[in-house]
Order: sequence, then C-alpha cells, then structure tokens
Amino acid sequence: MSSTGLEQDPTPKDIADREREEKERKAKEEAEQAQLPYKWTQTIRDVDVTIPVPANIKGRDLDVVLTKTKIRVAIKGQEALIEGDLPHPIIVDESSWTLETTSQPPGKEVSVHLDKVNKMEWWAHVVTTAPKIDVSKITPENSSLSDLDGETRAMVEKMMYDQRQKEMGGMTSDEQRKMDILKKFQAEHPETSVSPEAAERTQTKTNPQRSGPSGLLQGQKSLFRVPMYRSSGTGQSNSERSTERAYHARRPHRKSRSGCLTCKRRRVKCDETRPHCLRCQKHGVTCVYTGPECPTNERGVVSVFIEKNPELVSPSSSQYSMYLLEVADKIDELLQLGSKKRHLPDAVRALHHFHHATTPTIANQRTQILLRNQLMQLAFSTPLLMHTIIAVATSHLRHAVPDNTPYKMAEAYHWQQAISQYSKELGCAVGPHNMDALFSTCLLMTVHAFQLEEYNPRKSFVFSDDPQALSWLTLQSGLRHLLGLTKPWLYVSMWWEVFMASQHENQAFEDPPPGREGLHPELADICGIDDTTTEESNPYLAPLRMLSLLLQAERSIKSFSKYTTFMGRLLPSFWAQLAKKDPPALIILSWWLAMLDSCKCWWAETRVRSECAAICMYLENSEDPRILRLLEFPAEVCGYLLGHVQECAEMEVPLIVPYEPVSW
Repeated sequence: MSSTGLEQDPTPKDIADREREEKERKAKEEAEQAQLPYKWTQTIRDVDVTIPVPANIKGRDLDVVLTKTKIRVAIKGQEALIEGDLPHPIIVDESSWTLETTSQPPGKEVSVHLDKVNKMEWWAHVVTTAPKIDVSKITPENSSLSDLDGETRAMVEKMMYDQRQKEMGGMTSDEQRKMDILKKFQAEHPETSVSPEAAERTQTKTNPQRSGPSGLLQGQKSLFRVPMYRSSGTGQSNSERSTERAYHARRPHRKSRSGCLTCKRRRVKCDETRPHCLRCQKHGVTCVYTGPECPTNERGVVSVFIEKNPELVSPSSSQYSMYLLEVADKIDELLQLGSKKRHLPDAVRALHHFHHATTPTIANQRTQILLRNQLMQLAFSTPLLMHTIIAVATSHLRHAVPDNTPYKMAEAYHWQQAISQYSKELGCAVGPHNMDALFSTCLLMTVHAFQLEEYNPRKSFVFSDDPQALSWLTLQSGLRHLLGLTKPWLYVSMWWEVFMASQHENQAFEDPPPGREGLHPELADICGIDDTTTEESNPYLAPLRMLSLLLQAERSIKSFSKYTTFMGRLLPSFWAQLAKKDPPALIILSWWLAMLDSCKCWWAETRVRSECAAICMYLENSEDPRILRLLEFPAEVCGYLLGHVQECAEMEVPLIVPYEPVSW
C-alpha cells in the first residue's frame, strides 16, 4: 500500500540491499571480535570473559586486577592480555576469576566473571578500547521474564512494582516491609511507641510527596543488634497488576538444584549429568559436583535476614535493635543451651565484643570485613562456628578481666564444644557445603592453640618428652591440609580473596631456590647450608629462607600475616628436628617467636615469651659460641638474662639484634 505523504513499501531490491548490508555488518563484527585475544559472552546480568594462556601457567604467574571500572589480566612480565576501562561499572565483590584446564590448545584459560551493576543493559564491548558489537541487534528470547530463574524474575518484578509505586506516590515494597516489621514489633511490645510527630518527620524524609506513619523506630539502642528474618511479599494487589502489562504464568519446568559448581558460578542451567555435565564437556572446563553433606541445621532465620536485608544490619539502622531477644532465642536454639537462659545475654555480649573489639586484634583490615559480615552470617546457621566465635570473644574478655569466673566458665564450655564439633565435622565429607565453616574455625582456633595460662618456661616442649607438647605449633598446618582437600572448590569459598591476597603477598615464599644466597649468614652456618644445599638435602633451607625474608619486614602488627604464614608453611621434616631439640631448629623457632612478639598479640604474648625463655635456658650452656651469639636476640626480646651477656658487654661484643639488619 502506498499513497502521497506515506513511505513507500520496500521493493525486493531494497530488501536485498538491507540483507546484504546486514551480512556485511555481521561479517565485519565477527572479524573484529575474532582478532581479540579473548572471547566473551554476556547475559543481561553478567559478562564472562575467557582468555587462553599456555598450559604451564600457574595462578601465581598471573596479574589479575578487577575494580569497579577497570580490568587487567596479564602474565607477569608480559604485555596485558586485556586491559582498560569497563564500559559500565561492575560489582567487585560478586566478580571473580579462575584458571581452568581445557581440552583445547593451548591447554588453559583464565575465566573472568563480571557481575553488572546495572542488570538492565547490554554491553557493546568489554573494554572501551575494543571494537563494539551492535547491541540493538541482540534479540532476547521470547517470554524472557518467564524464562528467568526465580531470583532474577523476582528482582525484575520487584523493580517494576517499586517504580509504579513511586510514580503513584505510594510505598515501595521495602518501605512496606519495614512498616510490617514495625507493626509486628509494636504489637508484641505495646509499651514501645513512636510519637506521631517523629513518625511524620521520618516518613516525610523518606518520601516528601507522601505523609503517614514512619517505618523507623527512633532511639532504640543495644549492645548487639541483629535483625530476625520475616518474609513479606511485595504488597502488590491484583488491581495494581491489571493496570500494567499482563504477564503469562511461568511454564512448568524442572529446577536444577543439584547441578555442578561451574554451572552455578556461571548462572546457567546444568543438566546434572555425572561425572561431567554436557555443558562443561562442551566448553572443555572442569566439572565439579558437591560432595555428600553431613547432617546440618537449616539456615537460621537471622542468617537469612542479614543476607536479604543488609541495609538494616548497620550502625545507622535502628530497626534491627528491636530483635535482641529474638537473637538470644536464636542462639539458644542453635547451640541447644536448653534451660541455661542465664548464659544468653553473655553470648550476645560476646558476639558484640567479637564484632567490635576482637576482630581488629586477630586480623588485618581486609579480613576484618569478612569476619564482621560473611562470617557472622554463617555463624547463625552453623553451631560449630558460633561456638568458636563466642569462645574467641570470651577468651579476649577473660584476658582483659583475668579474675572473672563467668568468663572462664563460658570460655571453657564453648571451646570444648567447638573442638568436639570440629573433630566430628572433619570426620564427615569435606566439601563446598562445609569448607567455609571449617576454614573459619581452623583459623580462629589459632587463638586457643597459642593461649597460655601462665608464664612458665619449664613447662615448654623443650623440657618435655610428650609429643603433644608442641601441638600449639604443629596444629597450624591444619589449614594447609584443608586447602588440599577442598582445592577443586576454593574459588567459591568466601575466603577465596583473602587466600589469594595472602598468596600474592607471600609469593617470595614459593619455590625457595637452592643455596645460601640471600640467607642470614650466621644462621646459614649454624644450619650447615652451603651453595649446593637443596630442600631435599637439608630440612632447614625452606624455613630459614622464609625467616630471612621476614627479617626484612617491618617489625609491627603490619607484618602479622607474614609471620603467621611462616608457621603454616613449616613441613614435617622441620617438626621432626624440633621434636629432637636440634639446636638449629630451636634457634630458627626462637627468632621467629621474637619477631612475632612485635605484633603484641594478646593471645600469643605469654606463649611467645615463655617458649623463647625456655629455648634460651635449654641452649645457654652450649659450648658452640655461634649458638650463644644467636640466642642474644630472642633473649633480649623475652627478657631472659643469658649467662654470657655480661661478659659480652664488658668485652664490647655487639649483640646480633636484627632491629638493625645485618648485611649479607
């Protein structure tokens, strides 16, 4: 049909020209994308980038940086494989990268997952310097809303509903939920009230176009405030739905709840074929399923609420203070304290103390964030971890108030429960379902292992034949054992970034070279290390190389993670020399303890000084002058007076104190 003033219908020639132009555009686009050193795909929610690398590349050989607006992936010492500004921001905490083995050459690939901030737009390229694709030509699947997974669909529907409510001046679903929480609390606690004036001011501040009762309760404070989860719908009525586009009911389908971890991480449906699903076989990537789980409690309501409502779990929120009693009840239910209600306030107080006071004394800034967020969430669904956290907190409180009997009793009870449940959990299958709880407990148990009731060098392992006397140190290798058991799933652990940061920070500890170059010369002499020495021929080479590197670090709490890495990397061959009370092994241990003392850890201070003094007592009668000189540094740190020190002072022989680094 055609008429004057109206556009003519396209002729066959026009259609052919358009098809030709479209083919040329597609061919050009495909050629440009093929020239890139990486491949990428995207959904409306995220972007996945795969970068081929040589088969001999290991994780430590890569330099990967992901920030909110930038990406860089490179092999160290080489040009970047991909580097530049992202076209749109990403959620860094939800983005990740892994090194995967593939069946196609060159043998490995770096898989980068980017989680979009704006989940309603397509990306034209991964970095702004790369060629663009025509996003207008992207054709989503029909009925895309009904094909989305449940979580994504709920999020999209919630966004649409909230937008309509704002346009009509109504309450959003979050505001309605908060109002429901307030109403429930006021119904259960009629003695608590909110003045109409305060409510109106709060509501007006939330939405100037609307007046009414506020969803915030002012003036509520408590030592520890964690919300309880209460599910609530969006409040969307049928009449409101009818005013907008009607959506068809979601077609029946089977949900994949037991798919492989790789598909879950990529947020794609898994066909659950074992031992390798078809999707992983198609892409040539590692396919890993979770192992059999031990019986555990279901996720607690507190944990769910924290996860779903992070905006309430913050010092600026007043609503979560309402549920202090519910938190106490939840702890009672989780730990099965039964009638011991008198302990509940102490447990809540311990959690508050751990959150605000203990974490800065046991972790660096990066790890503190994890301890205060993901770890606390996990604890409300894991009795093992809850016992451990309360035990660490009460240990800290007892250290501050040594004569407090209730703290002593609570500490002993929770440590006993934590150790018992930890041993039981290790007896079950270790896998993705429990690895975070085991990692967390293992790391926190360092506090218990190092704690010493009183300073008494005579009770040290050097004066004992009990093989368990050195367990405070040998237990630190437990994390290395756990990492070996969970290696296929580490990338989905909440500790992944912390472990990767530690590995990057301590890369110098990896693969120590043979010979004595770079070692402290006098320590190398006492250990019998020469230029031909290897790890296999001398058990002291690896620990001494780590110790020599630590001597160059700043002696303060800033080096805490480096010092603790040392004890986690000690091998059985070194433990054997310590058990024999071999002088070189004792000297290396005493120097490490002396450096650890600079961190002033409340949980390790007594142990450090007591063991240092014991080693000095054990070796001070040695006839080897080299041993006597090397004892001077740890003796000075722990305050032990060596018999020959006075003579050295009179003869003006300098002490070997590495506060002024020795040149070698």
